[in-house]
Amino acid sequence: MKINRGNVLVAGHDSEFEHYQETFDHVVGAVRRAQDAGMIDTPDVRSAAAQLWMGLFGFIQLEMAGHLGDDGVLEVLVPAIVNLLVGMGAELETVGAAVLMAMERFTAGD
Repeated sequence: MKINRGNVLVAGHDSEFEHYQETFDHVVGAVRRAQDAGMIDTPDVRSAAAQLWMGLFGFIQLEMAGHLGDDGVLEVLVPAIVNLLVGMGAELETVGAAVLMAMERFTAGD
């Protein structure tokens, strides 16, 4: 028996993915806002969101398994997300400024 695990590229489907739909929809919304603001140019926001989600999920899996050491965020996660966004048409300088702002906000909570 084949289990329908769902297709994140199609909105509103009935599958096991429904448990993650709300979380994924946040990523879709962020990609849509970035596209609406002219920061990225992607023909399909759900596909772009899936790419970003895949990168983050992969990072989390490696981090949880202890494969990235102490510098995983700066040496793996940040460059991977920057590369994905630049590949989607974002300007490197704009992404760099956003990363610096996010890192400041993140470290301010320490």
